[in-house]
Amino acid sequence: MDSSPVNWEALDSLVMDFAKSDNLVEDLPSSPASPSSSSTASSSSSSSYRLRLLVRQIRWSLETGNIDRTIDLLRQHAPAVLEDHRLLFRLQKQKFIELLRKGTAGARQSAIECLRKALAPCALDAYPEAYEEFKHALLALIYDKEDENSPVANEWSEKRRFDTAGLLSSILRAHLHSYDPVFSMTLRYLISIHKVYCFRQGIQSPISDLTQRLLFEDRDPPGIPQENLYEAPPFDEVDIQALAHAVELTRQGAIDSLKFAKGNLYQAFQVSLIHSSVEHADDKEHKYEIILELRELASKGMCAEVVDEITAMDPDFFLHNPILLFQLKQAEFLKYVSDGDHSRALGVACSYLGPLASKTSELLKPLKETLFTLLKPNEDAMSKCVPFPTLAASLQVALGERFGIEEPQLMKIMRATLHSHNEWFRLQMCSDRFEGFLKIDCLKNVDSFFSHLTSKFDTENCTVGSQFSVSSSNKMVDDGSSPVSVSSDNVICTENAILKVMEFLALPRADAIHLLMQYNGNAETVIQQIFQ
Repeated sequence: MDSSPVNWEALDSLVMDFAKSDNLVEDLPSSPASPSSSSTASSSSSSSYRLRLLVRQIRWSLETGNIDRTIDLLRQHAPAVLEDHRLLFRLQKQKFIELLRKGTAGARQSAIECLRKALAPCALDAYPEAYEEFKHALLALIYDKEDENSPVANEWSEKRRFDTAGLLSSILRAHLHSYDPVFSMTLRYLISIHKVYCFRQGIQSPISDLTQRLLFEDRDPPGIPQENLYEAPPFDEVDIQALAHAVELTRQGAIDSLKFAKGNLYQAFQVSLIHSSVEHADDKEHKYEIILELRELASKGMCAEVVDEITAMDPDFFLHNPILLFQLKQAEFLKYVSDGDHSRALGVACSYLGPLASKTSELLKPLKETLFTLLKPNEDAMSKCVPFPTLAASLQVALGERFGIEEPQLMKIMRATLHSHNEWFRLQMCSDRFEGFLKIDCLKNVDSFFSHLTSKFDTENCTVGSQFSVSSSNKMVDDGSSPVSVSSDNVICTENAILKVMEFLALPRADAIHLLMQYNGNAETVIQQIFQ
């Protein structure tokens, strides 16, 4: 399989944002020019992390059967969630089952008390079928949990507990706005598209060993829409189909997600995206994140800190990279000269630059030029220094080689998945509604990467809806009215016709287009032929 070029600066920014949002690395010291904005970003990142940690904690309590702990945490941090009697009924029913599961006389008595004081009152006003479910749950009092043929085997199943935990997680993520970092969602989305593309095309994925470990096949059910949204106005079919095929939902599943998200397509997308093994991704990319952190320090000119961090992590690193050490210490020397601190500058020269030049003759000339800056005005000193972005890039390469990750597994994944993303939407003959939201357009913007190689990539420029002239031949507008030309003699399929066939026949977009091409783009004819 071919691969696509990647804007590594954009990827670095996404990875660093992910690492900071999950507290895998600490935020770097802010520059004096913008301490308030940096502090605000750090506070937002920390708050997001705490909320996601809270959701995981509540989920874990429910998955392990500790329903009282789950309800206590909800009352403390999200009391509004418990105002939904439908959810409260499910939790109390699960508590009843978990008490019976313990198998002791005391727990059985507690289960009966739960029936009387909590479950029965909830069943009266949860939802129409709740009271029948309540009476059905009573059978658990007489049927053993090991009896797989009992009428309440589903109630005893631990899968029911995990399903409820997934439902609660979806509700909490939306209620607390505790969504995953963009990088995590982007990786999941690209891998899922890659798998679908490989399956549909009948080709072997070159990264299947990685994607199988990174992506789970399950997803949390969508949250329960508010009762007043059951009769919600119809959603745009473009949104329904985009969501259904982006996260592999049925059409009704996409509608339910949109109802829960009150019509917000991107919120519905975030809740519905399938899970990734975050723990495995964290471990796999940990060294890469360290390298990015050190690169960030170097790009800010914090060369002394870089040397200290690397020496503490790998004392032998600079024995194999003396020129890089010279360049870092040269930058530190010139910074002291610029600040007028000649004493500390000479200290750096005596401790590092001189000994390094004595061992490596090619460093003698740059050493002399560096020392000569002591005689020049302070403002000219830094002109002799290797540009910080260039120095940071050299550092990243050297560290990658040292750690044996010249091509991290993440890079392999990104090359392959961006290629399949391009090819998949070329087959779909439309643009990706979520490309800007997930910063995929930034990752593909390779022209910008090369033209600004020495400048820091600014992720704030990657806003939803931003446009990049990359792979334009693979994208077509899907505003719901524009005709879409397909590669057949004088056959034009309108977007409305494509959506109609997708909706009525529950087909993927590419299959719908293929059928329309056979019947001159007429959706009614296609549907009639299928149902004959």
